[in-house]
Amino acid sequence: MAASSDTRVGEKNNFSPRKKKAKVKLFKKKQVRSSVDEKETIKLLQEAYDNIDLSKVKQFKDFPLSRKTLRGLEESGYVTPTEIQRESIGLALKGRDILGAAKTGSGKTLAFLIPVLYIMEMFLR
Repeated sequence: MAASSDTRVGEKNNFSPRKKKAKVKLFKKKQVRSSVDEKETIKLLQEAYDNIDLSKVKQFKDFPLSRKTLRGLEESGYVTPTEIQRESIGLALKGRDILGAAKTGSGKTLAFLIPVLYIMEMFLR
């Protein structure tokens, strides 16, 4: 490969070093919340799992999910669960095994992910 006229092979560039740019923080530090409040909230939500009445579930907010999970669902445009979601999310939150069948596009993946992500969120705090 031929060297350009500005720099020859084996020679150093005589460019002046660039000034270092100030680092920009993209993420805010997490606010430290009281672990007592979190533990109490988790305990209350876990107790609510046993009291889920599927006949009364009309919207995702009817499930005992954290505000963070409900906000994520709402921001993504999910308000009303499909039949497979309504029937399976409550059972999954209770720790039950589920075998479900539904058409493509009926929400099976979301029905699986909501309890998985929610439980991970609760135990990784």
